[in-house]
Amino acid sequence: MDVRVDNMAAAIAEMLGEYQAEITKNIDASGKTVADQGAKKLKETSPKLAGNYAKGWRATKEKGTSFGDEASYIIHNKTDYQLTHLLENGHATRNGGRTKPIKHIKPVEEMVIKEYEKGVEEAIENAAK
Repeated sequence: MDVRVDNMAAAIAEMLGEYQAEITKNIDASGKTVADQGAKKLKETSPKLAGNYAKGWRATKEKGTSFGDEASYIIHNKTDYQLTHLLENGHATRNGGRTKPIKHIKPVEEMVIKEYEKGVEEAIENAAK
């Protein structure tokens, strides 16, 4: 690609724009994959004692409709969202006691964060090639 000196700034800006678009696309794809994996893992590891609680986990795209719109993914329990805090942290009982917490969200959260960071690093490395 031959570029004249007077067009150098425009050529660099165009190349950086393409680089940014590629990174954004790869990061969004990585975010979707990791969110789906997190929801699947929560379905597997959630307590089965609370009805359909374990089946209610979903990964949803929160904002932005296309690449570059700062899309983010939320993992949430669509059916029994009220129970997430109570099961994860325990709660008071009628007779004045407390239930034991069932830590099932925190381990998945840590796994998702690690996998997302890894995916972002790979997205940046792969876009540079």
